[in-house]
Order: sequence, then structure tokens, then C-alpha cells
Amino acid sequence: MELYGILCGIVALILALYYYLTLNFDFWKSRGVRGPRPIPLFGNFKDVTFSKISAHNYLTKMYNKYKDEPLFGIFAGMTPVLIVKDLDLIKNVLIKDFSTFANRGIPTFEKAEPLSHHLFSLEPKRWRPLRTNLSPVFTSGKLKE
Repeated sequence: MELYGILCGIVALILALYYYLTLNFDFWKSRGVRGPRPIPLFGNFKDVTFSKISAHNYLTKMYNKYKDEPLFGIFAGMTPVLIVKDLDLIKNVLIKDFSTFANRGIPTFEKAEPLSHHLFSLEPKRWRPLRTNLSPVFTSGKLKE
């Protein structure tokens, strides 16, 4: 009887872990966004994790697979990632609705990688002052010089 209780506990633990790892895998489907089916623990990056393909080649493959879609969704582990392909949507995200999409989700480690802090990877509170300081440098008159 004791072995049966331990076995039931292990099965319950495995089921709970599986449920936790697949909890948000319907994120894109519920929003009507197409994308590949993720794998628990790896998301869509299993081959990238095991160095069978580079991240660039994987994303190029997915880009070509969903070439008729304006956007598609993938998972980096358990985190949903939206890939926007339509130029009008990209313009909306990067310019018109920038305040909504200001956080790019790119982790940076200031002490270990000081050069990783640039306009494309900074969080909004540090991005705004840096952009304000750099904008006058890139006026059309100064670029012509």
C-alpha cells in the first residue's frame, strides 16, 4: 500500500509539472494568431537549444513557413513571442503605439556586458532620456555634414 501511495504521488507531481509547463500554450490560438505547436519546456526552440540550427535560421524558416500571414506567434520556452511581418503593423508598433510596446523583452546585463545597453535593448525608463540626448545628433543637417 505504501508503494502505491508513492507511485500516485510521483504521477501527480509529473502531471502537475506538465500542466505548469503547458499552461499558456493556447495563448496564441485563443487570440487567433497562427504559429507552430510548442513543446513543453522548450517551446518552439528545441532545435535551437540543442544547437541543431541557429536562432537566425530557425526564425527564417518560420518566416518562410508563415509567409502569407501578417504575423505569427511562437514560444521561447514558456514565453509567447509575436513575430510581426506586415510593414504597416511594424510601423504601428515601433512609431504610433511605441508607448504600449516599449519593452522589447531583451535581457541586458549592465555589469557583464556594458556595450549591450543601446537604444534597441533598453527598457523604457532609460530609453527615453538617451533618445532625447541622441536625437539632435541625427538631424538631416548634421547627417549631411
